[in-house]
Amino acid sequence: MEDNKLEVLYIPSGLKTRTELVEGYGRDEVMATIMVTLLGGVVAFFIYLFTKSTATCIVFMLIIMAGSVMLLTKDSVMNLSVADHIKNMVGFWLKQKVFKYRYIDEWFIALRKAKQ
Repeated sequence: MEDNKLEVLYIPSGLKTRTELVEGYGRDEVMATIMVTLLGGVVAFFIYLFTKSTATCIVFMLIIMAGSVMLLTKDSVMNLSVADHIKNMVGFWLKQKVFKYRYIDEWFIALRKAKQ
């Protein structure tokens, strides 16, 4: 007779399929942060043209960089960033929500059937 041993399968949780520089912040997030920073640099240039204040432009750029890092860093539990949550919420709101139904007065139908 064979021994009936239970083999336990170990499935590790929390594995990432991509390399991350810091937990939740990988190459894709770095590229997105660079793009947002470049766009913020263009906006900061136009702000400088109107205000002639270097300090305002520097503070604006720092806020843009820090904000993009905070928005794009993924959570360790759900592996979703704040930007992903916002994208999912907007996608849900834009989905078609049509509930086709016909109202039927159940009590009226039941009373009508009872009289017959």
